[in-house]
Order: sequence, then structure tokens, then C-alpha cells
Amino acid sequence: MRYKTILLVLSTICLLACNYKHEGKTDIPEQDNIKNKNTQNQSNWMPYSPQKWIDNYLSVQTKDTLVALLWSEKQKRFLDSIPTENIDAISWYQDNEVELVLRLKNIEPLHIRYATSLMYCSILKEQEKTAIAIVPSLAQWSDLNSCWVYEITEGKWNLIKSFDILTSFVLSEGNEKAELTNWLFQKNGQWFYRDYSNYITEQDTDYHLLFEK
Repeated sequence: MRYKTILLVLSTICLLACNYKHEGKTDIPEQDNIKNKNTQNQSNWMPYSPQKWIDNYLSVQTKDTLVALLWSEKQKRFLDSIPTENIDAISWYQDNEVELVLRLKNIEPLHIRYATSLMYCSILKEQEKTAIAIVPSLAQWSDLNSCWVYEITEGKWNLIKSFDILTSFVLSEGNEKAELTNWLFQKNGQWFYRDYSNYITEQDTDYHLLFEK
């Protein structure tokens, strides 16, 4: 049974590596004058409002609020409505190449492919270092996900660390209230993380410093 679990984890990791991207783009329009194109059956759709995440440090540094929008690469537009449970939402998100777009003033937008919302977002501070940890809700059936840790420098999101987690261990879903139990925590002023994929395969069960010396 354990070997089947390991094979499932490894297979899911391969899918994540192939299908998900974290990158900046500048070739998309601003979120203005969005028109609802999903009019065939309104019972299958519900309004979508962009997520806003407010943090004192982020507001001071960027003079802005982090906003999460949904962009369809296939339709080339921002979405103002999303599927209800009446249809296969996961397949719809994948077929329409939906991406979560994170926007901050004067910062190149960050795109997360096949993500539908922010499950976790937190500012990590350690001495003079500051980073943003993000876990998106993904359009998938698996509980395996990843935590992505970024620094914002020179107007860009720069990935400094990523590690696998189980979303079933994310508590109090939504913005800064969530917690990454067992995978990310602070102790004595230092941040530590553990990678689920290495943990489940027994390759590495230890915690490691997030900010390398």
C-alpha cells in the first residue's frame, strides 16, 4: 500500500511540473469593462470577484493591495463569472487554460496556471529578509500542492524556494488566516519548511531552513 502511495505522489509531481507555471507577463490588458460571456445557462455560473489581500508591510513597500484575478488564456480575457457545481468545474478551468493573476502596483504580474484562488498567502520575515509564501487552489482532484516562496526585487516576483505540501493540512482557508501545519513554521525567529514528497518517500524527513545562510 505504501509503494502505491509513493507511485501516486511521484506521478502527481510529474503532472504538476508539466502543467503549472509561475511567471510574469506584461501582454495582457487591464481588468476594465469585463463583459459576461457565459450566458447560455446562468444556473451554471456564479459571479466572481477578485480576491484582495491586505498586509501592512506589503502596503508600505508597494503602496498597493495584492489583488488576485482570474484570466483565461484561451478566451484572452479576465473572468467575471466561474462555474458552479452544476458542471465539471475542474475540466472547465483546464480546458479554458485559466490562470490566477497576482497584481501589485509597479510589479510585473505573476501568473499561476490552472489556479482558481489563493488558499494561503503570508509575509515571511527573518532578520533583514522578507518573502511572500503562496499556496494556490488548483483545478485538480489531488490534494498534493506546492508552496511557492517569492521575493519581490526590481519590480519582479523572484522564486527563491518551492516545496510540496498536502492541501488537507492547510487550515482556515483564506488569506493570512491559513496555516501550513507540518510544512512551514517559524521558531526562534527562523523559518523552517519540510517537503511532503521527500517526506512520504522517506528521502528526507527533516525540516530545513527556508532562508539559506
